[in-house]
Amino acid sequence: MKKDDAPLTQNRSIKRNFFIFSLVFFLIIFFGGLAVFVVAMQRIGRNSIKHELTIAVETMKLRLANEVNSELSLAIKMADDPLIKRYFLNPDDPALETMALEGFAAYRRNFKNNSIFWIKDIDKRFYLDGEFAYVVNPDEPGAYWYNRNLYETDTYRFNINYNPWINQTNLWINVPVFDEGRPIGMVGSGIDLTSFINALYHGLDTKMDLLLFNDVNEVTVARDQILVFEKALFSDVIGTASAEITEIAGQLAHAEVRIFSDNNTIYAISPGAKFNWYMVAFTKISAGMLFDPAMTILFAGIMLLVLLIFIVSYGVVVMMTTTMDAQNRELIVLNKAAEAASEAKSAFLAKMSHEIRTPMNTIVGMSDLILREKTSTVIHDYAVGIKQAGGILIAIINDILDFTKIESGKIEIAPVEYEFGPMINDVISIIRSRLNKKPVDFDIDIDRALPGKLFGDVVRVRQILLNLLSNAVKYTNKGRITFTVGGHRNGPEAIVLTVTVSDTGIGIKQKDMDELFSKFTRFDSQTNIGIEGTGLGLAITRSLCQAMGGDITVESNYGEGSTFTVSIPQEVRDPAPFRGLKDIDHKPAGIKFTAPEARVLAVDDMHINLIVLERLLSPFKLHFSFCLSGEEAVKLVQQNHYDLVFMDHMMPGMDGIETVAAIRSLESPVKEIPIVALTANTVLGAKEMFLQNGFDDFISKPIDISRLNGILGKWIPASLKRGTDAAAAAREENPLPEAESPKLIIDGLDTARGLTMTGGTEEGYRNVLRAFLKEAEEQMPLFEQVPGEAVLPLFTIKVHAMKGATATIGAMDVSTSAAELEAAGKAGDLDTIRDRLGIYYKKLKDIMERIGLALDAGPDGALQTDSAGR
Repeated sequence: MKKDDAPLTQNRSIKRNFFIFSLVFFLIIFFGGLAVFVVAMQRIGRNSIKHELTIAVETMKLRLANEVNSELSLAIKMADDPLIKRYFLNPDDPALETMALEGFAAYRRNFKNNSIFWIKDIDKRFYLDGEFAYVVNPDEPGAYWYNRNLYETDTYRFNINYNPWINQTNLWINVPVFDEGRPIGMVGSGIDLTSFINALYHGLDTKMDLLLFNDVNEVTVARDQILVFEKALFSDVIGTASAEITEIAGQLAHAEVRIFSDNNTIYAISPGAKFNWYMVAFTKISAGMLFDPAMTILFAGIMLLVLLIFIVSYGVVVMMTTTMDAQNRELIVLNKAAEAASEAKSAFLAKMSHEIRTPMNTIVGMSDLILREKTSTVIHDYAVGIKQAGGILIAIINDILDFTKIESGKIEIAPVEYEFGPMINDVISIIRSRLNKKPVDFDIDIDRALPGKLFGDVVRVRQILLNLLSNAVKYTNKGRITFTVGGHRNGPEAIVLTVTVSDTGIGIKQKDMDELFSKFTRFDSQTNIGIEGTGLGLAITRSLCQAMGGDITVESNYGEGSTFTVSIPQEVRDPAPFRGLKDIDHKPAGIKFTAPEARVLAVDDMHINLIVLERLLSPFKLHFSFCLSGEEAVKLVQQNHYDLVFMDHMMPGMDGIETVAAIRSLESPVKEIPIVALTANTVLGAKEMFLQNGFDDFISKPIDISRLNGILGKWIPASLKRGTDAAAAAREENPLPEAESPKLIIDGLDTARGLTMTGGTEEGYRNVLRAFLKEAEEQMPLFEQVPGEAVLPLFTIKVHAMKGATATIGAMDVSTSAAELEAAGKAGDLDTIRDRLGIYYKKLKDIMERIGLALDAGPDGALQTDSAGR
């Protein structure tokens, strides 16, 4: 297939893919909806059937109770009648018999069916409606009902029988008559249940059935009344489910209903309220009972609507792709011409760049040869000029070559394992050399927790950093350039480097921001006249960032400066923090002023941090005060005037943010005091968090000397600064020398780093180590066991403080362990603390023992301050 035909093929692919996708989507909706519909209908149908069965059982119980209650009360009253008792005891007394028969007649008129019977236990005769019926022989097998009703009943008993000759079912209420606790006869009434049974089944679903069975397993009420007549057993009628139904019925309270399912048949079971009978309503479930016709029609309608939407959507896609095919055919012709022109341009630039590069390498090489010879000053200067101009031209040629590779899609990312520290050192060294004698401060802020070994295209990373910094050098003639490198983990083996380059240069106009990363674009040509470059640097930088999975952003105010931020994903090969930067750690920047009248307050709960800060501030001749808590700091700023406050973040009691809030709530001029956050919290976004909470600036621990220089230069009032002569005198009196080669060697301690972080002299370093031992000994009890929830906030604050203190003295391994515990403490992760606290405790104890053994006997390294800071 030709490349030009790709759009047409793509349109056909769109139609095919849309059809397949829509069809699959419709089938998923259909079968998924069908499954949900079936399950829902089954559940709703079963619940509806259970509800109907429950209502049927409750109705049976209520109606039967209504039939029985009034008759039962009257039968019990008749059994307690004294006249009837005397008659049963004296059946041969004619007078008693006459009165008793009159009484029976009166009772009979009050019964619903005018039905009454009595049995004198003495003659065993049964009377119905006042006429002799038959003589009961209690010893006959068929008279078991008599024995049960008379001799096994305390109050009353029921029994049901069916009379096939009159097709009538009767419920008999049997109430024994007692004399001094012994039965002397029985009275009762018969209730015609035929109408009750007919009413019970009237309106009932024909697929539903009701049964009433007694405690001897006999069916007593049924739709088929022959079952009652033949005294059919419940187990014979129901089958295997009867055993479980009988067991469930025996466990129920009289008002309770239990639902039971067996072999697609649902049973509702409940006991009678006044007799030992059990009601059962049941029905066999069929598919038709579970599906509601209206819901089925609604579901079918929804599926038809979805199908219609699918058909209409496909028709629209077909129409659109047909139109696009026609447009693409026209664009293909135009695109061919544009591609031919672009390829010709790229080929020309690549060829010319290669052709120019060869003689330019010769020119630069010959310039180097001239500079090696002993020549006159004039010739030497000429050669330097030729070499510098050649270098600029080679850089332009390299940009054009990169541009042609990017345009042709041939740029390649070649990742390798590399050391992070040396790469940053090279970049800083190159930029410092390019600053020459410009009156521009170069501030560097590198997150010291960044991994030492990374995996990525180090050549391209270096090129990105140099492009950004070189741009800042070109367009900044005074002020400062700030180079910040941080990062955040993106998993256990990945990190996103975040590089920020800020300058106080000429800035960029808002109208030019959209075209900033375009190729061959330079803005404000009148202002920037004389500045070399092709305008490709930022375009190449963005392309390289995106090729590595990152990006670049910019913020700028015209006339005030710009800030470029790039993100570059890299793999982590060694998570151990990288070693210090040689240009920062071993070449402390000289002071540019002194301010003996300026008053500075430092607030930190760790004494060692105050000692280090005092040593680093001493060449500036500042009046230095300190305190160990936020509460004391609020009192001091109200009692004394301070030009600058350094405030720790995490402190027990009132932390740094709370302290700043308290100070900002005071009256002017106290609330306008510049406050700089002094913290070991260097994660991405920490600076922004402090600025949002009332701080004016931010400096991380361990303190970088060049960064401290910039902070003091920015916030100490100009009226209190003394010029370069005073600064030179201060350097002579109290210099900041290059870090001595450490004589003190302690296993597990980077003493060279510690010397640099504490001022550069071994005497000062020893004093800091002594202060560290004292601080650590006070904190050790807190680290001996896993903290509870109540102690966790204090534990987190103290381990945070130890993180910064151990980094300051060069115990990076201990500092890293403290950082892990701090993170776990902030997250409330007691399991991680439990796993790692023992390791941290051992590391801290070991380093303390080594420091103690290695230190020489000497004066105590106590911090000297004025009375205001006591």
